[in-house]
Amino acid sequence: KYWLKDRGVWSNSQGLQRQRRRGRGIVRGGAHVCMGNGAGCGSSAAKVVPVVSVQQAVDVQSLVLAPKARHFPTATDAEAIGSNQLGECLLFLEQVQGARGHVHVCASVVPLHPDSSEASPNPKAGHLEIPRAGPEADKGFNPPDRDRPTASSAEDHDSLQPASSSSFAARWPPKCCSGKSSWYSAQSLQIPMAERDKYALLLEIWDQKTLLGKLQEPLGDVPEHCSHSMEVIPRAVSRKTTGKTSMTSGWGTISVSLQILSLQAMAHKRTVFFVRHAESVWNAAQSKKHYHKMARETDHPLSVRGARQAKDLSERLATASNGKQLDPELAAFLKPDIVYTSPLTRAVQTAVLALGPSLTEPGGLGEVVFMPNAREKHNFGGMDTVSKKTGVSILYSVLDKLRSLTGELKNDVVDTFAKLHFDISEVEEQWWTAGSSESSAQVHARTKEFMAQLLYSPHRSAVVVGHSHFFRSVISKYLAEEFKTKEPSLSQLASANKLMNCGVLCLELDPLKGLDNGPITDMKLILGSEIIK
Repeated sequence: KYWLKDRGVWSNSQGLQRQRRRGRGIVRGGAHVCMGNGAGCGSSAAKVVPVVSVQQAVDVQSLVLAPKARHFPTATDAEAIGSNQLGECLLFLEQVQGARGHVHVCASVVPLHPDSSEASPNPKAGHLEIPRAGPEADKGFNPPDRDRPTASSAEDHDSLQPASSSSFAARWPPKCCSGKSSWYSAQSLQIPMAERDKYALLLEIWDQKTLLGKLQEPLGDVPEHCSHSMEVIPRAVSRKTTGKTSMTSGWGTISVSLQILSLQAMAHKRTVFFVRHAESVWNAAQSKKHYHKMARETDHPLSVRGARQAKDLSERLATASNGKQLDPELAAFLKPDIVYTSPLTRAVQTAVLALGPSLTEPGGLGEVVFMPNAREKHNFGGMDTVSKKTGVSILYSVLDKLRSLTGELKNDVVDTFAKLHFDISEVEEQWWTAGSSESSAQVHARTKEFMAQLLYSPHRSAVVVGHSHFFRSVISKYLAEEFKTKEPSLSQLASANKLMNCGVLCLELDPLKGLDNGPITDMKLILGSEIIK
């Protein structure tokens, strides 16, 4: 027994036979065939097989890119930029594997010994005896032997609460995790890089108010500027329902991958381009007050007009690149070190339509990184900010929407899509905000992590395809006071109004100013872009 899904409608084999008799096509672009044991597509034994157009077959799986775009310079390369022993010590968190729940990560450092730079061994556990600065400081919890984990009492677990923000030097916001979650962002450990040998790193993995596991490691033992994987000591707790003690990870070992970085190695200023997506079906329905269309679906694609806007931006870029004298900012836009896009459909479509032709030229980057932190703010009733797709399913959906375009535009854009590669490592788990809206605290945490991803990066130039409300939040929070004084009119416009569809805003970021001192030091509109009220 087999089923076919064509643009959201499931049909079984009998339904397909009726379509044959009526002379209708059975498999069109974007259809999926599901074959299983006859129990329907919800069966655990079912297998989903993507079916694409015969005229333009695309192997979507082959377009998935390993996350190589986030590799930092080695220590030797960092020394060529500036001494890697100068400046602040940063922790770049990559991934946590083996944990479940709404996982967040806390990190801090403590002296190896209060009165000495040498480590004080703990004979009982075989690890360094390090003073605690978190929620268990008075509970006598020492890291157990890695081969023989110890259990805590139920009373200990019940009273356990996450540490306050002041207890840790750095905290990464929660991510949904059913096996692997990705952050790829750096935060300062608030110590000089030259003194890191005197400290130990404390890292804790939490699921809301439950401690899943922890690790402690002398910072001097962690290599610089390269990915390093460490096993987390699981926290054993007593389950109230069964009265039995079990490991909180639930299924296997928890591990974390990270990098220790020097701020000095990334001290150069960055050029970042904010590109607002083209007009979406949601935008068009809003302007005409067609509310029934707005509520009919989520994660709306581009409208016909929006597809033309994106294509127009692509043509403007092509014309500018053929000029005799290319503006330095425009040159960086045409040949960026990295291109990020919000995983929402309209943003990915805009990236493919507007930037795809230049990215797939000989010598072009050819890569796009999905960046969930760049998604739009989720306001109450905002159906266009919610998705149901993760991982490679986003690519299948975008390809389906691109195929719905007509004429020459359809053929060109599918061909461009097939030449690109996509880094989907940050969207393999749920990446959108659950619930009716996103709180101000959630938006604050996300904008902070978004800016950290741009500031503490090996890339000198970056393009971010995203959304008007989110861009406005970032600018109002991180624009330098000096620029506000110098350009009050543009500062006010960009902080309170929307960038036009397919508008481009060029920003200069200074990592040395940090997240708290206005790292956006310059800003200007390019390519005829405007800010609209």
